[in-house]
Amino acid sequence: MFEVALSNAVHGPEGECLFDGKLGCFPVTEVIPAKRSSIHRVASTLETKPIKNITQSVIRKLFIEQLLPSIKEKWSIDACGTIWVQQDNATPHLQLHDIEFRNAANTKGFNIHLIAQPPNNLDLNVLDLGFFNAIQAIQHQQAPRNMDELVSAVKYAYEIFEPRKVNHVFLSLQYSILKIMMVQGSNNYIQPHHAKERMERVGNLLTYIEVPIQLLKESMTSLLQQHKEFHGLTNTV
Repeated sequence: MFEVALSNAVHGPEGECLFDGKLGCFPVTEVIPAKRSSIHRVASTLETKPIKNITQSVIRKLFIEQLLPSIKEKWSIDACGTIWVQQDNATPHLQLHDIEFRNAANTKGFNIHLIAQPPNNLDLNVLDLGFFNAIQAIQHQQAPRNMDELVSAVKYAYEIFEPRKVNHVFLSLQYSILKIMMVQGSNNYIQPHHAKERMERVGNLLTYIEVPIQLLKESMTSLLQQHKEFHGLTNTV
């Protein structure tokens, strides 16, 4: 398992990459001595192994010791210091108001918060919108033979992933959000596909999607109604 952090890439007026959006690819592994000898190594040789029991403590340590320092090192000094780190809904992930994370996050002028991905919809996870598939295809070309080689192959695939494609997947996320708003939050929609490569070649690729004001009003009304219905139901149970 890997914890991967991704943000929008930033390009200058001439198309030069100012920030590639890649904040870290962290393997969830540990280095332990081998219990038995084999044809590949003798007992007690240090080996990289996946951490099988992934708990909140494991994730907290990874976030505090690797993710947060990477964000603070790579984040532009001119960018907003308020940052939202979105997790999916995996059980080991941190509570949104985790005290240890908050204490480590909000230093050096940063204001970093945890938020949760809306449940039951992979289309709202930017890493699932083509990014994981892309780096997996690159990683498979390496044919790793052990855990160290696998970690190296995945990190290599992550590093060579093009910043312009980072923005492609964030654009896909915005299109998905727009579709979900159109169906009032349900999963009853077709995943949108847009010719982003062609649009980019002719200079028509958008950097963000505008939401029609009427759709925004309808979505807010729908959310308010669902909120009332939910609380009315829970109060009567």
